[in-house]
Amino acid sequence: MALEAATILQRHGVPAIFFVNASAVGNQDLLVDNLICYVANTSGLGLVCSVARGIAGRKDLALNSLDQVFSECLSALPQTAVREFRASLASSAGIDTSELARQAQLHVDTDQLRSLVSSGFEIGNHTYSHVFCRSLQGDDFDREILANKTKLESMTGTPVRA
Repeated sequence: MALEAATILQRHGVPAIFFVNASAVGNQDLLVDNLICYVANTSGLGLVCSVARGIAGRKDLALNSLDQVFSECLSALPQTAVREFRASLASSAGIDTSELARQAQLHVDTDQLRSLVSSGFEIGNHTYSHVFCRSLQGDDFDREILANKTKLESMTGTPVRA
């Protein structure tokens, strides 16, 4: 998708920044939002909401849409709980997230990322694992923002400024 967009942008002379989650580069594992949408589509919203309520410790939490799962539940959880939710959701749905990520090929690999840079595009920092930044605490900032920047710079050989 990014490469298709890059081709169109280049054709029209439009500069762009591609904001990247380093954990997704290479399709080694699914981001939590990709997992949630996949489970909702294959197993139903009920499973997603049930796991979210359990992790939040609130069986009474009214979750009737993916928007509510994201905005009213996950965005309020600390990152440790989001990771617990992710693992519990994958387990409950019987999904090997690494294998599914390899099959889906949703994201760029390192060579494609370098190709974007060599084509004149800039790579920006979009957190390591696509978190809700308002939920970051303590060392989460280093992992999600600083480590992502460092990893992207290592992958591309260029500074990440945005």
